[in-house]
Amino acid sequence: MNNGVKSSRCNAGFFCEFFYRHSLIIKYILKIFSVGHIKRTAGHTAIAAAAYRAGEKIYDAYYGETQDYSRKKGVVATKIYAPDYVPERLRDRQTLWTEVEFNEHRKDAQLAYSLDIALQNEMTMEENIELLDRFVTEEMVPIGMIVDVAIHNPD
Repeated sequence: MNNGVKSSRCNAGFFCEFFYRHSLIIKYILKIFSVGHIKRTAGHTAIAAAAYRAGEKIYDAYYGETQDYSRKKGVVATKIYAPDYVPERLRDRQTLWTEVEFNEHRKDAQLAYSLDIALQNEMTMEENIELLDRFVTEEMVPIGMIVDVAIHNPD
C-alpha cells in the first residue's frame, strides 16, 4: 500500500507512507522535516548519532569508542518513547542503541531512521514539546516504534 507516494520522492518507505496519510497534521505542526537513514555504509553509527543528538557521552561497545558530545550546547530536552511491552532497559539511550548496533550484523545495515523536524516559531518551546509528545505517543508508539527524541534550541 503506497497511498500514491512514489519511491522516487522518498526512499524511507514507512515514513513516506505515514507522512502522506497524515499530511494535514504534518502541514500544521511542521514547517520543515526531513527523513534520513543512519546506516553503516555512510560511516554512521547509532551510538554516535544518538550521543550527538542528545548531547551526551555514550560508550560505543560495538566499536570500543566513547562518543562524547556532552559539551554540545542547545539541547533542551531528550526522551525515549516506547510501547509498554518494550523492556525497561531499552528506555536507556546507551542500552537501546548498543543493542541496535549488536543486533544488526550486516556491514550495510540501516540502523535507524532520522527525522529532523522544525516546529512552529509561533509556538513557545513548551507548546512545541507538548505537540511533539502528543504526535509521538499517538502516532508512532502505538505502531510499535521506539522513538529517541532530542529537542534543540533553534538559537
